[in-house]
Formats: sequence, C-alpha cells, structure tokens
Amino acid sequence: GGGYAHKTEAAICAQLAAMANPNDPTTLPRPMYIRAPDVTMKKPQHIIQSITNAHIPALVALHHESFGEASWNDEQIRGSLSLATTQGWIAFSNNQPAGFILCQYVEGEAEILTLCVKPSNRRQHIGEKLLQHVLGAAQKTNAKNIFLEVASTNISARRLYEKTGFANIGNRKNYYQHGSTKTDAV
Repeated sequence: GGGYAHKTEAAICAQLAAMANPNDPTTLPRPMYIRAPDVTMKKPQHIIQSITNAHIPALVALHHESFGEASWNDEQIRGSLSLATTQGWIAFSNNQPAGFILCQYVEGEAEILTLCVKPSNRRQHIGEKLLQHVLGAAQKTNAKNIFLEVASTNISARRLYEKTGFANIGNRKNYYQHGSTKTDAV
C-alpha cells in the first residue's frame, strides 16, 4: 500500500535522538526557551593579567588539571617564563585561577607554547579571551605568523582555534604519546 503517514512529535523526537552523536555537541538536543527566565545567574567575572613568577604554583596546578600526566611541572613552566621571548597571561574567574596561555615571540613570529582552561571553567570564553591577548601582543611585536600544535583528537580546542582564525597547515604523525597511544598533532 501507499499513502501518507503523519509522524507524531514523539516519533520525530525519537528519530532525532537516534541521530545524536555524543561526541558532536551540535547533534545533541538543546532547550528552546520561549520567554526570558524568571531567575538568572550572575555571570562570572573574568580578569586576565600578565603572568608573574608568583603565579607559577597556580599554573602548574591548572596545567595538571587540564593535561594530567602530560602536564608541565614547575621547572618546565619556570624555564619557559625565564626566557626573554616568553610572555604569558593568566585568567581568573571570580578571583580563582581559571586558565593561562604561554607564548613565545621571536623575529616576526609567535608560537603558542601551551593554553589550558580548568575543566570546570570551560565554555565560558576564557580560552578565546586568552587567545585574543596573544593576537594583540602579536600585533604589537609585528609577528606575521602565529603557530601552535594541538592533538588531532582535541576537537573542542581545534574548533576554538579555527573560530579565532587559525588554519591547519600540516600534521605531525604520532607527535603526542599518552601511555601506549600515539596521536597526531595538527
């Protein structure tokens, strides 16, 4: 037989749920609000400052919380900051360290050495604000290119970089190693 079928709202919802991919936030259901909420949460206040040596313990803790075993230790962060070519910024959310970025500027080029945002502070535009500080500093130093590397599997970071104007110019095979797993760098 032929004919037409009318899908119920429940059937449409079930079909959409079946298409959802938990690794792709764009396919997940989102609420649709018809009117403004009766109660609103106060937005966290984000402050960004230049990094000083006094921030090093907080940087080590943030890096460890973001990268686990692959994180930089006190000596590595202190060593990077001791170079005259390194600049960095730390972000605070409600007066608590929330993320930081380290960047190196050399002869018309810049390289982002590391960027991390505390997992509980992600999706608050902190990473984007830190990147904007790097882009502003790059303009002041006349850096024509800014480079960075990111794990090919770090989709949220890659989206942030693309949103901020970065483009993939190459891959490094098996660049990152986490235990026995190797991951390419973009």
